[in-house]
Amino acid sequence: MADSGTIFLDEIATISPKMQVELLRVLETKSFIRVGGNKEISSDFRVICATNRDLKNMVEKGLFREDLYYRLNVVNINVRRFVKGLRIFPCLSSTSLRNTATQ
Repeated sequence: MADSGTIFLDEIATISPKMQVELLRVLETKSFIRVGGNKEISSDFRVICATNRDLKNMVEKGLFREDLYYRLNVVNINVRRFVKGLRIFPCLSSTSLRNTATQ
Protein backbone atom coordinates (compact mmCIF):
# COMPACT_ATOMS: atom_id res chain seq x y z
CA MET A 1 0.00 0.00 0.00
CA ALA A 2 2.86 2.43 0.72
CA ASP A 3 4.65 1.78 -2.57
CA SER A 4 5.29 5.10 -4.32
CA GLY A 5 3.46 6.83 -1.49
CA THR A 6 4.13 8.70 1.72
CA ILE A 7 3.99 7.35 5.26
CA PHE A 8 3.45 9.72 8.19
CA LEU A 9 5.00 8.84 11.55
CA ASP A 10 3.63 11.03 14.34
CA GLU A 11 5.59 11.49 17.58
CA ILE A 12 8.70 9.79 16.20
CA ALA A 13 10.58 10.64 19.42
CA THR A 14 8.50 8.16 21.43
CA ILE A 15 9.44 4.99 19.55
CA SER A 16 11.48 2.41 21.43
CA PRO A 17 15.19 1.83 20.75
CA LYS A 18 14.31 -1.55 19.19
CA MET A 19 11.80 0.08 16.83
CA GLN A 20 14.39 2.76 15.96
CA VAL A 21 16.71 0.00 14.75
CA GLU A 22 13.92 -1.62 12.73
CA LEU A 23 12.86 1.69 11.18
CA LEU A 24 16.45 2.50 10.23
CA ARG A 25 16.76 -0.92 8.55
CA VAL A 26 13.55 -0.34 6.57
CA LEU A 27 14.74 3.12 5.49
CA GLU A 28 18.13 1.78 4.39
CA THR A 29 16.90 -1.34 2.57
CA LYS A 30 13.52 -0.02 1.38
CA SER A 31 12.06 -3.41 2.32
CA PHE A 32 9.98 -4.83 5.15
CA ILE A 33 8.00 -7.87 6.29
CA ARG A 34 4.30 -7.38 7.05
CA VAL A 35 3.02 -8.23 10.52
CA GLY A 36 2.27 -11.94 10.49
CA GLY A 37 3.99 -12.37 7.15
CA ASN A 38 7.16 -14.17 6.14
CA LYS A 39 7.89 -12.60 2.76
CA GLU A 40 10.12 -9.54 2.41
CA ILE A 41 8.48 -6.79 0.38
CA SER A 42 10.42 -4.06 -1.45
CA SER A 43 8.83 -0.63 -1.59
CA ASP A 44 9.64 2.90 -2.68
CA PHE A 45 8.17 5.48 -0.28
CA ARG A 46 8.69 8.84 1.40
CA VAL A 47 8.57 9.37 5.14
CA ILE A 48 7.25 12.40 6.98
CA CYS A 49 7.78 12.52 10.74
CA ALA A 50 6.51 14.83 13.44
CA THR A 51 7.34 15.39 17.07
CA ASN A 52 7.05 18.10 19.67
CA ARG A 53 10.39 17.14 21.22
CA ASP A 54 13.92 18.34 20.46
CA LEU A 55 15.35 15.31 18.64
CA LYS A 56 18.83 16.79 18.39
CA ASN A 57 18.91 17.14 22.17
CA MET A 58 17.64 13.56 22.51
CA VAL A 59 20.48 12.37 20.25
CA GLU A 60 23.01 14.21 22.42
CA LYS A 61 21.57 12.50 25.52
CA GLY A 62 21.62 9.08 23.84
CA LEU A 63 17.83 8.77 23.80
CA PHE A 64 17.46 8.73 20.00
CA ARG A 65 19.74 7.09 17.44
CA GLU A 66 22.02 9.57 15.70
CA ASP A 67 22.04 7.65 12.41
CA LEU A 68 18.23 7.55 12.34
CA TYR A 69 18.08 11.25 13.19
CA TYR A 70 20.26 12.18 10.21
CA ARG A 71 18.35 9.76 7.95
CA LEU A 72 15.04 11.44 8.85
CA ASN A 73 16.18 15.07 9.21
CA VAL A 74 16.34 16.02 5.53
CA VAL A 75 13.94 18.95 5.72
CA ASN A 76 13.21 20.35 9.16
CA ILE A 77 10.27 22.70 9.66
CA ASN A 78 10.00 24.30 13.07
CA VAL A 79 6.33 25.28 13.25
CA ARG A 80 6.84 27.39 16.38
CA ARG A 81 8.88 29.86 14.33
CA PHE A 82 5.94 30.36 11.97
CA VAL A 83 3.58 31.47 14.74
CA LYS A 84 4.68 35.12 14.52
CA GLY A 85 4.69 35.17 10.73
CA LEU A 86 1.56 33.12 10.13
CA ARG A 87 0.63 35.17 7.07
CA ILE A 88 3.63 33.81 5.14
CA PHE A 89 2.82 30.13 5.84
CA PRO A 90 0.15 29.69 3.10
CA CYS A 91 2.58 31.15 0.56
CA LEU A 92 5.38 28.82 1.68
CA SER A 93 3.16 25.76 1.74
CA SER A 94 1.73 26.40 -1.74
CA THR A 95 5.24 26.97 -3.13
CA SER A 96 6.48 23.78 -1.44
CA LEU A 97 3.52 21.77 -2.76
CA ARG A 98 4.04 23.16 -6.26
CA ASN A 99 7.76 22.24 -6.19
CA THR A 100 7.00 18.75 -4.86
CA ALA A 101 4.30 18.20 -7.49
CA THR A 102 6.70 19.04 -10.34
CA GLN A 103 9.25 16.56 -9.05
